[in-house]
Amino acid sequence: MNAQEKNERAAFAALYHDEAREITILSGEDCEGAGRAGKALIWSANCDIIAYKDGDQLHHEEGSVSWPANDAELESDDRPRFRDLTLYRLRVCPHKIAPHYFRLLDILAADITDHELETIRSAYQQAITWQEAPFAPFVLNKKFNTYNGEGEWLGHTIRLALDSDDEQERPTAAAIATLHRLYAAPQDWHDRFTAHAARELIEIARDWQEDGEGEIDDEARLSEADFARRIRLEEISIDEDGGFTAWFNDDNIFWGHVIMVSINADGGYEDAEFAG
Repeated sequence: MNAQEKNERAAFAALYHDEAREITILSGEDCEGAGRAGKALIWSANCDIIAYKDGDQLHHEEGSVSWPANDAELESDDRPRFRDLTLYRLRVCPHKIAPHYFRLLDILAADITDHELETIRSAYQQAITWQEAPFAPFVLNKKFNTYNGEGEWLGHTIRLALDSDDEQERPTAAAIATLHRLYAAPQDWHDRFTAHAARELIEIARDWQEDGEGEIDDEARLSEADFARRIRLEEISIDEDGGFTAWFNDDNIFWGHVIMVSINADGGYEDAEFAG
């Protein structure tokens, strides 16, 4: 272990109390994840928690159990593994500042029995839907707090995602209003999206075209009109305040990257970019 990795592991451990305790958790949906910053060697691997019990005390609070891992450990068959919506008995150290967050020391048992956590799991597994004419039903994604569905858009099906209210009972009023506003004039909005993306990204797109095809003559050079015509809307995600992002298939203009056009709650452009 080199000095950088040793220091990063020490810094990770310093976030948590030394005191070890046993807790029982209900793991989340798509529960496993990992992240690290910049040129760090150590990942913070984690399992999301929907609820847990510390002794007899039930905490119906979202949290996480984390542990440090280098590249080899993250890919190892021996690394800690968690299944979705499963009850585990763990030995952990609590975070010094953030409640409901823990450092994993050991997985003691899986698929254990606990009536209170099993009741929470059963309730979590019940689908919550919302529908408002003329749209098909939307289903709540409880992990990301969004109502997800599909809709017809100028002759093809797109995905739709609306941020929910705090109680997760329905999308926010602002998100619903934006959905209706978009579908009141889909062609006008589509033309706005594609024209803005073309204006903002055409020069970068031409650079990519030259990188892929070599020097391009004027007749073959990608135009804004061609750019706007080729990209295809695949999803609209609407924020809680009514702002939204339109996500486009790039038709290989950027070699398979997704194009995003973001518009704020007042209808003004925020950004056009590509990623992926």
